[in-house]
Amino acid sequence: MLSNKLRAPKFNLVRGLSTFVAYWSGYAIAPKPSVMYLELTYRCNLRCGFCERWKVGPSLASQELTTAEVKRILTEAYRIGVRYLGLTGGEVLLRRDIFELGQFARTLGMNVSVASNGTLINEGNIDRVLSSFDSVAVSFDGASAATHDSLRGVSGAFEAALTTLTRLTSHKMACGINMVVNRENFREIEAYIDFFSQSVKHIQLTPIHNYEASYLKVKEELKGIDIGEFNKEWLRLSQKYPFLRRGFYRNLPLFLSDPDRLHSAFVCFAASAVFFVNPYGEVFPCEFYRQPMGNLRQKSLTAIWREAKPLRRLISSPQRPCICWTHCIVPLNIRLTKYVSLRKSV
Repeated sequence: MLSNKLRAPKFNLVRGLSTFVAYWSGYAIAPKPSVMYLELTYRCNLRCGFCERWKVGPSLASQELTTAEVKRILTEAYRIGVRYLGLTGGEVLLRRDIFELGQFARTLGMNVSVASNGTLINEGNIDRVLSSFDSVAVSFDGASAATHDSLRGVSGAFEAALTTLTRLTSHKMACGINMVVNRENFREIEAYIDFFSQSVKHIQLTPIHNYEASYLKVKEELKGIDIGEFNKEWLRLSQKYPFLRRGFYRNLPLFLSDPDRLHSAFVCFAASAVFFVNPYGEVFPCEFYRQPMGNLRQKSLTAIWREAKPLRRLISSPQRPCICWTHCIVPLNIRLTKYVSLRKSV
C-alpha cells in the first residue's frame, strides 16, 4: 500500500511529474488524480462559528450517498489513479458505515485519512478506527478549552478532542491537528504549537475562509482580523518556529491581508491532481471553487474526469476565478509551480 514509507516518495515524484507534463501539454494529455476528498456528510454534532454545514446537513441526510454508491465511487476513483483519500464532512463519524468505507478503501490500496472534530472516537470504537484509517486529523481551534469551545459552539468539545488525541497517539496512530486561524485565536498560536508539538508531529494552521457556496459561512464577529497586530505576532512566531517562514506559511499573512496578490504566485492544479466529492455525489475541483463537474449518480467518474479539460485550463491559468490558502491543494501547487518558468513571486 502507498502508506509504505519506501513507496510513497517515489509515487509522489512520479505522479507530480505526470501532473506537470499534463499541464504543459495544455491538458491534451489527461492528468491522473492522486487525491480525492470525499465529504461523506454535512451533519455535525458541533456548531462552529465559521461553518454552516451542521445547519443544512440534517435536512439533506436522505440525499447522502449510500454505502454501495460510495464503494462504487471509491472503486472507480482508484481505477483512474486516486491513491490518497481524505474523508471529511461535517463530522464523518456520524456515518454509520464510516469504518466499513475506510476499510474498503484501504483494501483497494488507498491511503485513508479522516478529518474529525474528535468528539466521537472512544474506547468502544478505537479498534475500528485503527483498522479503518491510516491517519486521523483532529480539529483544535485554540490552546484552551474556553477558546476552542467558544469557536466550536459546544461546551466540552476541547476536552473530548484532547482525550481522543491522547487515545490515538497512545495506540501509535498517525495524527495531525488543525487550527482555523481567526481573530479570536491567533494570540494562542504559540501556546498551541508548544502544547501540541509534545504529542503530534503534524500541526496545521489554516487561515479562515468565508465561502458560502461551500456552506463555510463565517459569523460576523469572526470576520476580519487586526492585520497589523497579526503580522507583528506572526513575525515574532516566525523567529521562534522556522517552519512558519517556509512554503505554505510564508504567505499566510498575505492571504489574510491581501489575498489577490497571491493569485499569480502559483499555478493551481485543482481538478488535475485533486478533486472533491460532496455527500450527494457532486464533483468539484476543490473545497472552495464549487464549479460543478458532474454528478456521480448521473455520470461515471471516468467520464467526468475526461470532460474536465476546459475547466483545468481555466483553473491553471491566470484567469482562474478564485484564491484560497488551504492545505488540501496549496502546498502541492507551491511544489509544482517551482517548475513553471513563468512563475511570479510575491
